[in-house]
Amino acid sequence: MTLTTMMASYQAEFERIQQLGELPTFASKEHIQNELIPGTILSAVLVSILFVVSQVGVKRLTPKGTATFINDSAYLITTLVVNMACGIMGVYYYMQIEEADPSVDTMVLGSRIIVPLACLQVGKNIWAFPIGLTLFDETPAMLAHHVSVILVVTTSAVMTTGFGYFGPILFGILEWSSVPYAVMTFFKLNPAYIKSYSGVYSLVRFIFAIVFLYVRWYLTLPAMWSMLRLVGFRVYTLYEEGAPSTIAFFLLGFTWIATLFLAVLQVFWGVLIVKGVVKTVVKPKKKPKTA
Repeated sequence: MTLTTMMASYQAEFERIQQLGELPTFASKEHIQNELIPGTILSAVLVSILFVVSQVGVKRLTPKGTATFINDSAYLITTLVVNMACGIMGVYYYMQIEEADPSVDTMVLGSRIIVPLACLQVGKNIWAFPIGLTLFDETPAMLAHHVSVILVVTTSAVMTTGFGYFGPILFGILEWSSVPYAVMTFFKLNPAYIKSYSGVYSLVRFIFAIVFLYVRWYLTLPAMWSMLRLVGFRVYTLYEEGAPSTIAFFLLGFTWIATLFLAVLQVFWGVLIVKGVVKTVVKPKKKPKTA
C-alpha cells in the first residue's frame, strides 16, 4: 500500500466515523443495567471467592507456609484460572466476529457478543486493584494498568461506538501469554524446583517469550494501532461537534491515552523479554583461569 492509498483509506475512515457520530452515544439503559452491571459485579464476586478458596487450599497444603507465600500462591492460582477463561473466550469470540478486511462500521460499532468477556475483565481488574495495592505492593505501572483496562473495557461495553471489534484480542487472546508466565512465577515461589527442574524452567521461559511476542506484539500491537487511529478520529469528531457528550469525550479520550499506555507497556515488556532470551542463549564465555 502506497502512502497516497493509505492516506485516502484513513480519510474514508474519518468521514465514515463522522457519519456514525449521529448514532446514540451510549448503549440502552436496559443493556447496561440488566447485563453489564450485574455481569461485572458477579465476575468480581466470583474472582474474590476464587482467591479466598485458593488461600484456604494453599494454607492446608502448606501449613508451614508464610502469609506472603500463601497470598502469592492464591493470587497466582486466581489469575491463572481467570486469564485462561479470558483467553478461551477471546479465541471463541475472535472466531465468531473476525473478518479479513473489516469495514469501519464493524470495527467502530463492534459486537455485543463480547459482553461476558468485558464483564469478566472489568470484574477481575476491579478485584485486582485493591488487592495489588494492599497485599502485594504492586508497582504504579501495574496499578495504572488495572485502571486503564477497567476504563478501556468499560468504554467498549457501554458506548455505541465502543470499538468492541478489537475486544477478543485485547481483552481475551492477549491473556494467553499470562499462562506460561504464571508457571514461571510458580517456579520462582519455589526456588528449589528451579534447581531440581532447571531444564523444565528454561523451557517454560522460552515458551513464555514466544507466546508473549506472538500474542502481544504480532496480534495485539496491530489491533492497538487500528484502535488508536479510529478512537483518535472519533475523539476529534466529538471535539469538532463541541463534545456534545462530555462523558463520551472523556471516556474515549482516556481510552486513547490508555491504549497508547498499554501499547508502550507491551513494547517495553517485550524488549525486556527479548533481552532475557538473548542473555540466556548467548552466554558470555568464561575466561580461562590463569595460574
